[in-house]
Amino acid sequence: MTNRGVGARSPIDSAPTDDTAIDRTAIAALIPQSGGMVLLDGVVSWDQSRITCWTRSHLHPGNPLRRAGRLAAICGIEYALQAAALHGGLAAGGVAQQAGFLAALRDITLRVDRLDDGAIGDLRVAARVEWYQERGSIYALELRSQAGEVLLTGRAIIALPRPPDA
Repeated sequence: MTNRGVGARSPIDSAPTDDTAIDRTAIAALIPQSGGMVLLDGVVSWDQSRITCWTRSHLHPGNPLRRAGRLAAICGIEYALQAAALHGGLAAGGVAQQAGFLAALRDITLRVDRLDDGAIGDLRVAARVEWYQERGSIYALELRSQAGEVLLTGRAIIALPRPPDA
């Protein structure tokens, strides 16, 4: 797979294109979630330091994260963590990586109460590597509406287990 989005344009503001080769099926092959828990629909752009994805799954009545008919904004963290996991697989050459563990969340800011508002349009889900080593990483996370309104920001520390052959 090729790197997309390298250049001056901000990936979070980009729109999905018809030639995107990284669709929901390809995403499902690279992240630990499966079935209805694969929340991302496609990749807008990515390079070695960041990824921006898009989705409409936040608007689906059958979204597995909905409770009492609502999708709370805090669920956006799962969207962003899936983007980070996908980034790890793409950066590793398109190879699914061993599942990591969320060790900590920092500086989480929610600017809306819920994500299941049709006015949001497509979600733009971004994750940017701030620090990486073999046993873990720190990602900056961001969700925006289709119009560019910031909905959620924060940082995640992800611990990676020791490889089975170590």
